[in-house]
Amino acid sequence: MKIRVLVLSLVILLISCPRIQHPIKPTNFNFVLTGYWGNCIDTFHKTYTKDLILDGKVTIPLALSDSEMTRIWDKLIDIDFFSYPDTLIPQKRTAEIQPYTHLTLLVQSGSITKNVYWTTKYANIGSKEKKLFELVHFIQHFVEINPQYSKLPPARGFYL
Repeated sequence: MKIRVLVLSLVILLISCPRIQHPIKPTNFNFVLTGYWGNCIDTFHKTYTKDLILDGKVTIPLALSDSEMTRIWDKLIDIDFFSYPDTLIPQKRTAEIQPYTHLTLLVQSGSITKNVYWTTKYANIGSKEKKLFELVHFIQHFVEINPQYSKLPPARGFYL
């Protein structure tokens, strides 16, 4: 009898607990990711700018699908992006990496706009920077599989 009461109590407790859910992606969710020497995905204007180094920059129309935008939104929520500081600077600055770049991610979600800046200058990175780099690669994957991207010429040259 005690086991039945315990099991019934646990079932009632589990049913009554609030479930944590992702906020639903707002209809006006957009972002601009700039970095890696001038490459930029801008979902506000549905464009992508590629730095061709010696040949300047080229901007093309490039729109991410609703499914891709939803997956990016989910990733932003998973890493708790909206709680990040506006600037991420490593607490301990170890060896510098050359060349390095600066990255900026501006996100609009409903009435909230969040802008985060970070750099690739230092060898040591914290967990927030690591999560942002994973997010950047996640977004870049969607850019690179887009048919419009494959039409871009390769970059000529390199940065020192």
